[in-house]
Amino acid sequence: MVFDTNILIYYLNGALNTRAKKYVEETITTGVWKSVITRIEILGWPNQSENSMIAAKMLLNELREQMLTKIIVQKCISLRQHHRI
Repeated sequence: MVFDTNILIYYLNGALNTRAKKYVEETITTGVWKSVITRIEILGWPNQSENSMIAAKMLLNELREQMLTKIIVQKCISLRQHHRI
């Protein structure tokens, strides 16, 4: 499974309901993935406090990171062309 940037932002900001928060926390322990773009988007967010940056780095370090290959990029392009995501 790959977590989208938005779900991680909601989690970090405490914006998930109890059920969703529990799901994220349980899923993290199973070896969920994030893309390198998620790392860039979360850590590149302007005006983060020192505490929020630390929390973000700790969370991101718990997730496996998928680099972008040509195959992944092409699949993403195709998915976006054919589905509203």
